Amino acid sequence: MFIRHLTLYTNKINELVGFYSATLGLPLVDKQAGAFTVSCGRSTLTFMAGDAIPPYHFAFNIPPWQEEAALAWLKERVAVLRGDDGVITDFPAWNAKAVYFTDPAGNIVEFIARRDLPYAAVQPFGQQAVMEISEIGLSTGSIKTVYDTLHPIAGVPIYSGSFEHFCALGDAHGLLICVNKASKKWYPTSVRALPAPFELLFGQNNHNYRLVYRHERLQLMVED
Repeated sequence: MFIRHLTLYTNKINELVGFYSATLGLPLVDKQAGAFTVSCGRSTLTFMAGDAIPPYHFAFNIPPWQEEAALAWLKERVAVLRGDDGVITDFPAWNAKAVYFTDPAGNIVEFIARRDLPYAAVQPFGQQAVMEISEIGLSTGSIKTVYDTLHPIAGVPIYSGSFEHFCALGDAHGLLICVNKASKKWYPTSVRALPAPFELLFGQNNHNYRLVYRHERLQLMVED
């Protein structure tokens, strides 16, 4: 699953435009009253002004084996979060290692280096190492409903997990991180994983789809 574009919402639009374009250095490709878009390698990310939203969790793919370089680069810019393994979290079942931090809106952001992806190392490490949007968290009361919405139409497979508490849908390029809103927190924090609206444009099996998640309801549309 290739995440082409992700739209999120925030009541801290001015703080976030500076964070993503200046602090992280992601190219600003559009800025309007109440919205901005940055380039994230092959993906784009838009924040739109709105009411206070529960924190999101989302991730960016970086080249394999560059988690140490990513950590050093991030430490110069943000406060890095500690996980179960320290400041670099090992996900052996996913053949990946990750570094976490928060943005000014409290969103939990992740740089993840997946060994199964073919991206070349970026030297020196910088914003050019952000290859694509890798994950977006989806908190719900029924993970199975999410799967039953996506799989028959778009063929999105289960990557990891089950329908009870946690299920990742997609592949190493792009994942919906589906969690049970009653029992999960956004790793590696104590922040409850609560439903938050987003819009997602993704490619799967040579087709494009638009997924809208709002008021805990999913709407999936075929784009081509």
